[in-house]
Amino acid sequence: MTAIADEHARQGEEIRLSNARRTPVRQALALTLAGTLALSGCATNQDSGTAIGALGGAAIGAAVAGGSTNQRIAGALIGAVAGGFAGSLIGKRLDQADQARAEAAAQKAIADRQAVVAREQQERYAQIDAQLRAEQAKARTDQERQAAQARAVDARQRVAQQPAQTPPTPVQWTGNARGSAQAIGPTQVAGRDGCEQVREIAVIKGEEVRQTATFCRDPGTGSRVRV
Repeated sequence: MTAIADEHARQGEEIRLSNARRTPVRQALALTLAGTLALSGCATNQDSGTAIGALGGAAIGAAVAGGSTNQRIAGALIGAVAGGFAGSLIGKRLDQADQARAEAAAQKAIADRQAVVAREQQERYAQIDAQLRAEQAKARTDQERQAAQARAVDARQRVAQQPAQTPPTPVQWTGNARGSAQAIGPTQVAGRDGCEQVREIAVIKGEEVRQTATFCRDPGTGSRVRV
């Protein structure tokens, strides 16, 4: 009797562990199906493609990652990023290698634009500081010096709000297809911060395809992700 009870206990434990291992994948696949059904009646075709692609990517990421809970979460996030682009107008027509190339080009385009903005701001700040020093040297009273300081502060604030005057060079990528990405400036997205628009072009089997993608800062990592 004891041997039978032990065998039943062993089998029960194996079933429990098997279900536990499948749970993240089942949950991710369920999320994909639920998202697909919810989106089918309320979004445009292109928006649905991107959103469903992201959900599908999350399911694949969770299934592939396996391992610990943190690893599964990381896998789902990686899959969601890939899926977000895979469901886009350009992404759905590229193979995985070219999707990765295009995504890397978009990220570099954002970094390049930020570098251009920072360089132009530093140049303008240097000009403002030089002007401030010249005005303070000529000032005869504290009131004149304070007025010069206030003008400099106001000028620096205006510079900080200005977009880059020099457009960044498009970032090229080449694989089975070819294309480019160019960051075109900040944009506003409700509930999100640090959003940038990127103009993406791909030439796929001789046909040029264009789209404008939006990337916003992820509050957890600080990096920009497609939204």
